[in-house]
Amino acid sequence: LKEVIDKHISEYRTLMDPILTEYYAKHTADMEALKLKMEPIVEELRTKISTNVEETKTALMPIVESVRDKLQERLESLKAMASPYVEEYKEQLKQAYNQAQNINADEITTLKDKITPLAEEVKAKLQEIFEAIAASITKN
Repeated sequence: LKEVIDKHISEYRTLMDPILTEYYAKHTADMEALKLKMEPIVEELRTKISTNVEETKTALMPIVESVRDKLQERLESLKAMASPYVEEYKEQLKQAYNQAQNINADEITTLKDKITPLAEEVKAKLQEIFEAIAASITKN
């Protein structure tokens, strides 16, 4: 049985090998032709993409610089705006700390009642500042 199967396989191979060899040769030739046609196009595309990337970077740099400068200005403005409040609240906290050093339990409760509104006021002022900053950034 093995001999018969081997014989049939050999016959089929004899018939199929020339067809497959011809197909492989034609396919290889077609792929080479396609490669030759595509190489200049791909090279041109590579060059154009590289040029376009550089042009885009060149066009974006002034915009990025402008945004960076504006953000720097906003940051400096924020620092200037917040600085008086920071100093004022530092002084208030320093005074409160000094007073707290000499207070007993009843005075602590009284102090807490006094500080709570101040803390709320500080919180409200800081919230206003941050909202103003957010609004100015959102405008631009």
